[in-house]
Amino acid sequence: ELQGANASDAEPTVFFDSTCGVPLFAAPVQREFDQWKMESEGHGWLSFRGAEVVSSSIVVSNSGEVRSICGTHLGHNYPDGSGNRYSIDVVCIAGQGPAASALTTSFVVPSVATSSAISQAVYFSTSIAVVPPEIT
Repeated sequence: ELQGANASDAEPTVFFDSTCGVPLFAAPVQREFDQWKMESEGHGWLSFRGAEVVSSSIVVSNSGEVRSICGTHLGHNYPDGSGNRYSIDVVCIAGQGPAASALTTSFVVPSVATSSAISQAVYFSTSIAVVPPEIT
């Protein structure tokens, strides 16, 4: 069962490549934690939407295979009526909140800007802790 340490926080959880440590996804963005959890548990793999992707860190092949820029196979993109749905194997990623380590790097994290008529994804640069996973 997915449990959200950040379920009530304003900041999304950042998910990193479990092999090389690059940031891949930040969730939930443009939806509540419970919506992200329900979709992920319903499909059996973590599900991320387009607004939750750190696009500079993933590569999607024509066949829909999703890999990190380090070459790690992450899962597949299965577009549906709501847009791209990145179905990601939990073994390939490690989630971490924004204040994890003294090691930092700058990357683009999805954020949400809301107008009175439209909610849309915008991107901004931020400094976030990157904690490469320990390999035993």
